[in-house]
Amino acid sequence: MLNLGSLATIAKQHPKNLIHIVFDNECYESSRGAPTATAGLADLAAVARGCGFANVVSTTTLAEFTEAFTRALKANDLWFILAKVEPGAGDVPAAALDSQENKYLFVRYIEKSENVKILTSTLSQASEPRPK
Repeated sequence: MLNLGSLATIAKQHPKNLIHIVFDNECYESSRGAPTATAGLADLAAVARGCGFANVVSTTTLAEFTEAFTRALKANDLWFILAKVEPGAGDVPAAALDSQENKYLFVRYIEKSENVKILTSTLSQASEPRPK
């Protein structure tokens, strides 16, 4: 709910290999379960459609989610899957990495596995000629 503009950006770029999944428990668990807008009238699947996603599915059961996710994997296109889930926190240990370190490890993995450059150092940027 805090960054819905990203949906419009993703839809405009239309990457063929992205499945955007939202697990919606309709509450902010970190603040004692206060309801989000999706507990009322807000419909994230409708928002995704409005932003330009052509493939949008809303699921409420594990079977529906499994079927939608399998279709999305086979389609090799941009998908948005809204999975309505029950509130609740699992017994999960604290992350070994902070969020910033985790982000950089993920980006470097994508750079290596896809042979693309996402992040560049400020040193390499400084040596590149500036556009006129």
